[in-house]
Amino acid sequence: MAHTDPTHRLEQLLSAHVRPLIAEFTALCERYTSGACSATELQAQLARPHLAPLIQALEQLSAADQAQLGLTVKRADTDVELTFAGRDQVTTGRDYMAAARDVIQFQVVLAGAASSVPASAAPRMLTSNHLSAVKTLLAISSWSYHTVMSCYCHCRPVSWPSVAFASNPQQALADVLGELWRMGSGTTAPLLAFVEYLALQADLPHEQREELRLWVGQTAQEIGWDDQTLDSLRDTVRTQAKPQSPSNPHLLVAIIPSPLDERQFQIRSWLWTDDYQVMLSSPDQLYPFTDVEHIVTDALTQLLCDVRGYGVLDDDLIIAFILPRSLWHDGIEQWKVYMEHYTMKRAIGRSYPVVLRSLERIQNRRLRPVRWPPRTVAWFHHASPAEDDLDDVIDQLEQICCLALAVAPSKKSSDADLLEYALAAGIGVALWPRDTMHQSGTIQQTCAARIEQHVAECDLPKQLRQLRGVNAAGKDIWRQMAVLWDDPTRQPDLNHTWQAPKEQP
Repeated sequence: MAHTDPTHRLEQLLSAHVRPLIAEFTALCERYTSGACSATELQAQLARPHLAPLIQALEQLSAADQAQLGLTVKRADTDVELTFAGRDQVTTGRDYMAAARDVIQFQVVLAGAASSVPASAAPRMLTSNHLSAVKTLLAISSWSYHTVMSCYCHCRPVSWPSVAFASNPQQALADVLGELWRMGSGTTAPLLAFVEYLALQADLPHEQREELRLWVGQTAQEIGWDDQTLDSLRDTVRTQAKPQSPSNPHLLVAIIPSPLDERQFQIRSWLWTDDYQVMLSSPDQLYPFTDVEHIVTDALTQLLCDVRGYGVLDDDLIIAFILPRSLWHDGIEQWKVYMEHYTMKRAIGRSYPVVLRSLERIQNRRLRPVRWPPRTVAWFHHASPAEDDLDDVIDQLEQICCLALAVAPSKKSSDADLLEYALAAGIGVALWPRDTMHQSGTIQQTCAARIEQHVAECDLPKQLRQLRGVNAAGKDIWRQMAVLWDDPTRQPDLNHTWQAPKEQP
């Protein structure tokens, strides 16, 4: 193959192979999420032949181009491993979801190399020695999680997948550095920008601040940056150096019954943002259901303190309780916890937007929402359909995105339940009153316009605190309103090996 400019060749690869793969992965994963195909079928469709053309095209790059781009291609038996800038990016034998993530990340790396590197003077790549040096440099100080994640949010490309980090700040810092290094160099070099942000945002002595900036300057020179490129980076950092909170933060709190003893449960929790996810609580402790409200509210008080340590503002936070169906009637948004700056307890739903999620749906892929984002709302004035009407009701449920009940559903587990049918029909959003104090016509008249507006705009969870506020129209109804909001983009891993509790001596 004739030698061509490598960055031009990379752009050709993006257009011919990587971007179509992204579209194909997205479409197939949507089919899987909606239940249109099984995991086995999805894995078969995302097998090696889909990655083979990309591997073959990259192998056709000349040796000089591969060396300049830090690219190596290794074959082992039937598998092919592609390494870009010193890191494994695509391996054809990996499982389907890992392959999808590989290709998405590889797109970002290639796009940075193809679009931002001048063809006449492509900079050298950041090496593992650079990564080791900056880890050593930053290890001499203690960094708050807020500072680390704020700087990371500034530097992370929008198209880079959200990543799960450790809850320990020092381990998270090491993970962040590795992730930024994976993003490559280009003329934006997220790793260099991150260190610049740290130098400006962190509470550091002047000497240490200058040491960080000196490392950035020396490293920029080593990878071939000119003074103008470095000055441009530093100007950008100075103008955007205000501490940045994570975007769209959700506190996910799962109450999971033990399959070994239905009288006990565990609590698992995550901080989930558009930028990263962190698991906050250990899954090992078991608690009795007889004291579920007290245990959960005590845990939530501590979790809210933990979340603030990650730089999350109270006004931005949405709390999503992942509950078994048996707890949906417990009015969890009305449970009370101690809030910051208050000496008394307040209802959770008065201080935060609170939504419910289905534990069974997260555990069973076939129950996940198939119509998302929600757009249409249908009102029902009965919570338990008659047996003769059941087929018609199910047909109707399969055509809508949001179910709004104008009456409170029955709390008897033996009664036919419209909410149960809604889960099976793939409805991701449902609303219902907690009690029967309001007439069904009044509820629809008061809430319908707001529900339809905020469901269509996909921002109902963020509006709940305002709707339940002291001056809100219909506030009494909204305070008694339960909201299911099963966002399929936030699916925590609930896999856990349960062990029988040890017998007491």
